Amino acid sequence: MNNIELIERLINRAQALPLLDRGELDALLRQLRMITEKVFGKDSRYLVDIQEIYFLPHVMHYDDASRQQIVEEKQWRSGQTQLLNMLHTMLDELNLSSTVQEANSVGKNDIASLTTDFWTIIHHTIIETSNKRFEDGQFADSVEAALKAVNTRVKDCTKSRTGKELDGAKLMNFAFSLDNPVISLDDLSTLTGRDVQVGYMQIFAGAITGIRNPKAHENMVINESQAIHRLFLASLLMSKLDEVQVP
Repeated sequence: MNNIELIERLINRAQALPLLDRGELDALLRQLRMITEKVFGKDSRYLVDIQEIYFLPHVMHYDDASRQQIVEEKQWRSGQTQLLNMLHTMLDELNLSSTVQEANSVGKNDIASLTTDFWTIIHHTIIETSNKRFEDGQFADSVEAALKAVNTRVKDCTKSRTGKELDGAKLMNFAFSLDNPVISLDDLSTLTGRDVQVGYMQIFAGAITGIRNPKAHENMVINESQAIHRLFLASLLMSKLDEVQVP
């Protein structure tokens, strides 16, 4: 069983966790710690996050037994949500790592096959904006168009929700800020969720500043394989927006 399958099994087990079943919870968390150390290492930030997941952090006593049960069930559900969010973040990280490893394993002799096949896993909006340019050999233009589409999507969402009309890195830093974000990409009440939010904010801003802007300001030339790598990045960003249902 590979690492992705291990995390997927933990997700299924966490989803089916019986309400207020401390024995099943303890067994699940023990397995989670062992798998986390195996997959991500003993210094993984996820081991810290596991300690921050609270199901029933305190023994509470209420005169009203029904009130106590409501509070306990609410805390349990909150802890279950935190746990599932963390597991899905782990799964995203493993899937991304797997994609990168597969791309890096493609030899120079396989580039023609990669060029033919990679569109099957690219986000549909990136295909619409960039495919023809790429096939016409306009590699830099295809990348610029892809990142313009990412920028436009975030821009339109931000304007519709706040009335502010921003652009570029300033837009990304505003839209994905930890302080009252326009677009939340994860559960910001957890350390992992905050890491995801900041990490993607930096990726969005960096893609615009480091890839789109230089092409827009200068007549840059990139080759076919360089364009493919950049289109994968644009596709990743579009797919992340889909996950949180950004219009």
